[in-house]
Amino acid sequence: MKKDGLNWSISVAVNWLVIAVTIFLAYHFNHIAGYVLAVLIVGTRQHALAVLAHDGAHHHATRKRWINDAATSVFCFWPLGVGLHGWRKFHFKHHRTVGTAADPELAIKQKYPRRWSPETNQRRQFFADLLGFSALEATMLIRLAKPERISDVLGPVVLILVCWTAVLLWADWRALAIWHVASATSFWAVFRLRAFTEHVGTTSTHRLSEPPLWKKLLYLPENTWLHWEHHKWPAVPARLLRARVRSGEIA
Repeated sequence: MKKDGLNWSISVAVNWLVIAVTIFLAYHFNHIAGYVLAVLIVGTRQHALAVLAHDGAHHHATRKRWINDAATSVFCFWPLGVGLHGWRKFHFKHHRTVGTAADPELAIKQKYPRRWSPETNQRRQFFADLLGFSALEATMLIRLAKPERISDVLGPVVLILVCWTAVLLWADWRALAIWHVASATSFWAVFRLRAFTEHVGTTSTHRLSEPPLWKKLLYLPENTWLHWEHHKWPAVPARLLRARVRSGEIA
């Protein structure tokens, strides 16, 4: 578990580094094409951080619970406007009730049935999401993960306000624009692509073979394609699941 915690920390750091470098390069070249590309890249890294937040919610960041929760909150959940404890309760209920009427994930899908149907044209929906037509829907996870503790509210609010202040004082407003536009567009676009590989069209969980690299980079980061295995063995970190699948231990 120590090694896996180190891997988790490295993954978080690498994703934040990619975000920082992407925003810097977009600002440096100051061209509309660069900003568009930056929004796409940042959104995919926000999604990767969300997947890493999921691992932290399952206590897979580190064995020390308080460090696990603090690191997961500060570096993954709070920058996305989400509280850890509320989302953990929401997600663990999903594990207990998946495929039933009590599954809380269905609240999103039932509110927007045309966007979450097995018959949905995923390519068309992807581009609609990229253009921001699902910006309101993208806030659903924040609203569904109802706060369980005061830190679920104060943490995201304080962190985001501190970041806004720091960026406006010592950097440039365009960094904030890239981050928030990505949150409302490319983040949700790749989030939906990944979600379609999990439960849409089944009362169980789809089982995937290992995807090509481009899919991992775009919408299946951090071994999130092992979702069937995750539901079967939720106490096992995704990296260990991958090793077991490759070794044939899990078939």
